[in-house]
Amino acid sequence: MALRQKYVVPLLASSGGDVGRVVQMAEGFLAVSWALPAGTLSIALNIGVTPQPIPRFPGKTLFAWPQEEKELPQNAIIVRLASGDAQ
Repeated sequence: MALRQKYVVPLLASSGGDVGRVVQMAEGFLAVSWALPAGTLSIALNIGVTPQPIPRFPGKTLFAWPQEEKELPQNAIIVRLASGDAQ
């Protein structure tokens, strides 16, 4: 919750609608990105059984579970944030 409050909430203050896009999908896997005026927020979630390559998201990793790797294993998530217009 602290990461959300520090990084995500300020992005939402200047956002409008229709800023998100699905980057990649597979069975049990979803990667999305939101291009906001103050930065780009990207999330990839894998609840499938097959490891998935992580899309080339801009910015730094805010959160990764269980840990950041080249592929997203089963039951894993990664959240990245790029400041400004870094789409």
